Amino acid sequence: MGRPPLMMKRTHISFTKESLARLDALVGKKGRAEFVRMALDQALDTAEATQRMVVKGGRKPE
Repeated sequence: MGRPPLMMKRTHISFTKESLARLDALVGKKGRAEFVRMALDQALDTAEATQRMVVKGGRKPE
């Protein structure tokens, strides 16, 4: 039977010791993945919105 697919793909990300310590202090080791997923989604939303605004303004994004 087994576990159902999670609709996620695994990846490997390297962090500095300092960043990882800050992350763990904030969310703990078990909260790392969810925090990184949420932060990435927010950063992508912001970057895509900025890109749309720049394109509408007639300038190409850098």
